[in-house]
Amino acid sequence: MTQAARSAPAPESAAQRQARLRLRSTHQRDTLEADWQRIEPTLSAVDAALARLRRLRRHPVALGLATLSATGLLAGGRGRRLLGRVRTGWRLAAGASVLLTLWRALRTARGGPS
Repeated sequence: MTQAARSAPAPESAAQRQARLRLRSTHQRDTLEADWQRIEPTLSAVDAALARLRRLRRHPVALGLATLSATGLLAGGRGRRLLGRVRTGWRLAAGASVLLTLWRALRTARGGPS
């Protein structure tokens, strides 16, 4: 027997190969699930926004009324104050969203209910 033949690993049995492939499959499935849980809230929010846009497109009268209302607010002096308040509210909502996401991530990482 040569030195190379003695140092070569023993061939893998069918049961060992099957166990190795099952372990690999489980790892890939867990990784995919973690990735999906990370992007699913974003995809749900985008889907909800697109559903609202589709609903608005089906009702052009509502779209026209919303446009007229926005134009009327901007034309008057109250529109500028309203836009400032909306911008402030948007910033507060974005901050609250970040905090909520962080809280959920920490709760899930600690093993709490998801």
